[in-house]
Amino acid sequence: MSIEMRYFGYHFWQTRIRLVIMSVLAILYFSQLAEIGADILSLDSMVTAGAILALYIPILEFRMFNTRRNLDTWFSLPIDRWKMALVHVLNGALHIAVVLAIGMIFEGMHVSTNAPSYNIFQLFVYYITILALTLLAYGFFCFVFTQGNSTTDGTLFIFDYLLLPGVFNGIFLNRFYDSSPRYFYGIFTTIGSVSRKFEATFWKQPYHYDSIWNLGYELGGDPYYFAVNLLLNVLICAAATVLMFRMFSCKHTEKVEDVSDSWFGYRTLIPVMAVLTISSVSSLAGYMFRLLFIYVAYVIYRKGVHLKRSDAYVIFGYAVLLLLFSCLAPGEFSLFGIY
Repeated sequence: MSIEMRYFGYHFWQTRIRLVIMSVLAILYFSQLAEIGADILSLDSMVTAGAILALYIPILEFRMFNTRRNLDTWFSLPIDRWKMALVHVLNGALHIAVVLAIGMIFEGMHVSTNAPSYNIFQLFVYYITILALTLLAYGFFCFVFTQGNSTTDGTLFIFDYLLLPGVFNGIFLNRFYDSSPRYFYGIFTTIGSVSRKFEATFWKQPYHYDSIWNLGYELGGDPYYFAVNLLLNVLICAAATVLMFRMFSCKHTEKVEDVSDSWFGYRTLIPVMAVLTISSVSSLAGYMFRLLFIYVAYVIYRKGVHLKRSDAYVIFGYAVLLLLFSCLAPGEFSLFGIY
């Protein structure tokens, strides 16, 4: 047996209690929902469970590598680092597959009662589709979490990337491009739309492969736009997962518990989030609060009150940008209430 398989067996055995607890919670969750919604056909519980797992399991799988002492021990093993990361990704993926399989069993009993026109092949296609998209999201957030040199930083990165599509659509595009419905939807919104289409199919008619093509209308655009949006999500998540293995191979022990200086972390997220939310500031108090918020974000980033010159440039540039927007778009908002 290869060292990789032995390490996988060891890690799976070490996380067996977690899998049991997740399975028990899944049984309680899905059975309770099935009882509450006995007369209502809903598959959203599968999406919700998958989203929670895709966000939480990366933390459980990779937090052990954010302690310098642990990292010295693990990296001393005779196994390539990217293969070690692969073992942890596969272990988490297996846990997700088991939990969603439990959900599929309960949903199958529920659907068979409320939508007798369905067949087991439909439910299997639904499970494979939701599982595949959930695993893509899981891989993406594994990448996001591993960009932090500490568990706290990695968790904050997950939270920020989770909010990023909503901030981009709800604040930035809504303010400046409110006439166009063609926003970029995040992976979980896309999964939810796919699930609702399956739900409608189970309820109304037998499953047809080309019915998925109509999902674009549920997202506020045409089917071609939905296809582009779905493809973009898939490509981003797949690329992030591959890049995670590459970057994990280059992980240095001395950087653990230090400043998280990845370009996919604070260094990019702070200025990007600041620019995307610039149109939400409409008063002097909001202006000062936003500057204070950015300063605190850099304090968290640098793990101290002493910032670098580049950080000060970003804060100063954001202040100037806010003033320019206030002067050039007085009809939209003004810091000093002058219209």
